[in-house]
Amino acid sequence: MITAPAYGTDVIEFGTIELDGSELIQTLTLSLFDSEPVPVDTHGTFNEAMKRIKFDDFDSEAVSIAVTPVESPITIEATRFHPREWTVYRLSGSSAELVGHFTGEQAKAEAEKLQRAGEGLLIGTPYLASYPEG
Repeated sequence: MITAPAYGTDVIEFGTIELDGSELIQTLTLSLFDSEPVPVDTHGTFNEAMKRIKFDDFDSEAVSIAVTPVESPITIEATRFHPREWTVYRLSGSSAELVGHFTGEQAKAEAEKLQRAGEGLLIGTPYLASYPEG
C-alpha cells in the first residue's frame, strides 16, 4: 500500500485517491492501511472543512483531507503526504498536480491563492498525529 524509505521523516506515497465529480466541499480520511479514502462530511465553506480536518488530525498513519468541488472525476495517482507538513494539490479538469508540502500557515495561504484563482484544491494534514503543545 505505501512506500516509505524512512517512515516518520520522509514523504510517503499513500496510493491512489479517486474523487467523483461533486459540487460539495468534502472532508475525507485516508489511512495507510485502507485502499480507499473514507468520506467524513460535507461543508458549506472551505473554512468549515479546514476546521474539521484540523480537529480530526489526531490519528497517526492517517491523513485528513479537505477537497473543494470538482467538475469531473479526478484520479490522483501515487498521492504523497508529509509526516509533519500539510500537502496541497491543485485540481483542474480531470487532473491533479502536487503544489507542495507546507507549514499550516503556508498551506492555508496556498489554498487561498488557488481559490482566488478559481482553481480546485485538495489539502491534507501531516500523516503523523499532531498533539497540542504543552
